[in-house]
Amino acid sequence: MRLLFIALFFVLFQSCKSENSKERNFKLLERITSIENYDDEGFFSDVRCMTFNNNHLYFTDYGNSELYKYSKKNFKLDKVIGGYGDGPGEFRGIPYFFISDNQKLYLENDYKRSIEIFDEDNAYEKTKKLPGLYSNLRYGYRFFMHKNKFYSTHSSSLKPIFEFNLINDSVRVGGKPFKFEYEAQNRMRNNNHVFKFNKNIITVSDNMPIVRFYDFDFKLRKEVSLEHYPEVKKTMDYIRLKELETDDSSFYVLIQDAYLFSDKLYLLISSYEPYSNNKIIVFNVKEEGDLVYDKTFYLDQKSDYKSIASDNEILVAFNTETTFVDIFDLKI
Repeated sequence: MRLLFIALFFVLFQSCKSENSKERNFKLLERITSIENYDDEGFFSDVRCMTFNNNHLYFTDYGNSELYKYSKKNFKLDKVIGGYGDGPGEFRGIPYFFISDNQKLYLENDYKRSIEIFDEDNAYEKTKKLPGLYSNLRYGYRFFMHKNKFYSTHSSSLKPIFEFNLINDSVRVGGKPFKFEYEAQNRMRNNNHVFKFNKNIITVSDNMPIVRFYDFDFKLRKEVSLEHYPEVKKTMDYIRLKELETDDSSFYVLIQDAYLFSDKLYLLISSYEPYSNNKIIVFNVKEEGDLVYDKTFYLDQKSDYKSIASDNEILVAFNTETTFVDIFDLKI
């Protein structure tokens, strides 16, 4: 009996030890270089969306109204797409963009409230106006295209998922909204980054520690809480201490950016006192609708970052203090 107890204690001890080690699987990343500007006179100001695709890094600058395409091999500029203006293929603010499997570019145009579509050679193809009820462009969240349908977030309908058919202009909204005490909070705090993962729609709230998995009928498959992760818990404890959740006019950020590449979900976590965004939690995404913790990256703790992207080998992040795109090698 004593031997059985000792064996059971050993198994439990090893299990707890393994779990604790997993929780502490963090790495301080060192910046290897930065993209400081795109020519001698052109500097970045507000990079909101970044993505890796086909051995290239793409990112948009809202203030410049341009999309930049860099070779991953040497991070040299390949092409500048768009530009400020009202003509075809021109923009007044590009919040977010998406690259489809057939290499088409879909870029949000804030001023026109439209999607600007570029072909696989990055040449302007056409403009598609978004329906009048869609009003989320100015601040923007990640979206995706699937079967000629635009999937994004839509807080004003009090539904987290917005689907717009680019062929017949039909609209669907769905998903499970968060319920708050005040109507203003319901409108402000039901925005999500939206991703496609195989047969799932994944929504990542920017202010709640919740990731949800839906099918394409908008039926909720799984809800995953992030609050037990130390970086998330610390921020949520501060938010509750300051009673930000119960203030009808306050808005706070928990997840500054989210990025999905293959089966890895990267979350840029906000911290307070002082406010900063320099910690990234990485999860393995499972087909059945679940997240498995992988690791935590710490970027330069003296810097503040706004947007991120990774191809699981390189991680890039927009540094709001220097306005550089910092580059980190995950293989080191």
